[in-house]
Amino acid sequence: MALIPDINGNRTSWASIVLGVAAKPLIGIKSINYKDVGEIPKVKGTAGNPIGRTRGSNDCEGDVEILQQEWNELLPMLTAGGALGYSELSWPITVSYAEPSNLLLTVTDRLVGVRFFGAEKSNGEGTDALTVKVNLSLMRIVWNNRYVALRF
Repeated sequence: MALIPDINGNRTSWASIVLGVAAKPLIGIKSINYKDVGEIPKVKGTAGNPIGRTRGSNDCEGDVEILQQEWNELLPMLTAGGALGYSELSWPITVSYAEPSNLLLTVTDRLVGVRFFGAEKSNGEGTDALTVKVNLSLMRIVWNNRYVALRF
């Protein structure tokens, strides 16, 4: 149950997303996936059951599926005009979720220090536009522009 009453019934959907790479908005995105994948080890000592936990560590991973045309248009920026490989530079990515009927409820996740790597094309027969799936090496995810898995 939501803490705030849902007045107009609108919820964010795929069409609510605006994705930006270094503030360049991209609309040719088929999917964007990211997650925290840290580890919180349990301490047992000589006990059979855990007696505590350490603070742990955090890591992040993700991927994005981009329409081929948009990927081709993004490559000059990612490679500094072809001077570098597309995996060599880090970029900030923002993923904003908003409904035009209520922009006050905009939520923005920030993906910090993102490097693109492992581009993969998988072309097949059909009527869908061609895409490129690219892995993301993330340094940190800032959820809702404020919250992180572990501080410091």
